[in-house]
Amino acid sequence: MGHISVVIEALTSMAQIEPTDPSFFAFFKGVTQASPDANGLFEVDVPGGLPLGVYRLSSLVSAANHQPVLTPVSMRGAIDDVVYVGRAS
Repeated sequence: MGHISVVIEALTSMAQIEPTDPSFFAFFKGVTQASPDANGLFEVDVPGGLPLGVYRLSSLVSAANHQPVLTPVSMRGAIDDVVYVGRAS
């Protein structure tokens, strides 16, 4: 048993190299969907959308008690995903 959360952080630009502030999010939402859809996907709506800007979107996967996901081997792909997007208009 576990759960997924989605975090969206505002960036100053796509070239930002400073770490983001871990105490401030443009959006945070725990996924309440019990299981993925027929395509194996979860979906989260961002009510009202986001202002124009550059953002980092991350998924966080953890156990029900927020323990990080444990994997059997170290040579594997990333567990959590990060995508960078810009919204100009």
